[in-house]
Parts: sequence; C-alpha cells; structure tokens
Amino acid sequence: MVSDPDQFGVLNTPECKPGYLALVPEESLWKNACPAAFLLTVALYRPIAYAGKVGCPALIMPAEKDTLISLEAVRKAASKMKNARLVSLPIGHFEIYADRPFERAVEIQGDFLAEHFGMRTS
Repeated sequence: MVSDPDQFGVLNTPECKPGYLALVPEESLWKNACPAAFLLTVALYRPIAYAGKVGCPALIMPAEKDTLISLEAVRKAASKMKNARLVSLPIGHFEIYADRPFERAVEIQGDFLAEHFGMRTS
C-alpha cells in the first residue's frame, strides 16, 4: 500500500509512507497491502467527472503541500460544484489527521455545518 518513492506502492510520494504509518497504531494488525482490484478501480476514479452534479453544500479542504493529490485538480473540481466552499490548508496530505491541523479542520467543518445545517459546534 505505502512505500518509499523509489519502491512500488500505491501511495509512494515522499510524504506517504511516514504520513500513513503515523496513523497506524502500534498494536494494529494492519498489513501494508491492498487488493489488486483496488488498482483497477482507482485508475478509473475521476471525481471531476461528477463534480458538476453535486448540488448540496460541500466543503472541500485540500492540503496545499500535498504530494499525492494535486491542489490544482481539487480547485478545478470545486469550481464545477454549484455550492462548494474551498478552504485550503498549508499542510501535507496526512497532516490533517493529527494535532493542530486536525483541530483547525474540525473548527472549519463545525462552522460549515452550523452555517448550512443549523448545527451547534460546542
């Protein structure tokens, strides 16, 4: 699944292996593998093809320093959505899952939910 950039892996940009492995608990039974069928489906995955069909409010939060997903591709997809809010963060792909970036993301998401769905964020 994850590897160093010079090795075969589904996720093998410089940030992938350390970022992904940081999310796996030490006691986990997780194996660094994925089904081969995943590779067949991911090759056809094109969210931009469906972006224009999204009519509900959508919060898009790309990472500006992401080496796995192009910020420009995310911006392009968001621009096709009818009611999208794009909030980019100055982080890498996996940083949103821990520490201050996680806290900031939750704040932004809570505000978005409160605005669009009347939910309270306390």
